[in-house]
Amino acid sequence: MPDGNHREIFVWLQEQCMQHRPDLRVYGESGVRTEAYQKGRARTDGAVALKGHFKGHGEWSQPRDGRYQQKAAHSWGSPVELPEPLRFTLDTEELKDYAD
Repeated sequence: MPDGNHREIFVWLQEQCMQHRPDLRVYGESGVRTEAYQKGRARTDGAVALKGHFKGHGEWSQPRDGRYQQKAAHSWGSPVELPEPLRFTLDTEELKDYAD
């Protein structure tokens, strides 16, 4: 269940996207298909995509080729280079304020 920290992080991500890539949107409560969780479906806190990307899509998104393309872990506060199609660097220093 999202708490105040989750909401602050979500707004932080929206701000980052608007500053670096105004053509991107952060869509909340995105439904995604998964392999083994909740009967193959889950709700993410959010999804970053180009404006209009989800137009005409159903409630549940399918990862490309049946799987997500990349997973990465980073230390709180370290810069994170986002790959195509996002193409910008997140300065995550502020996120240390929300670490549990």
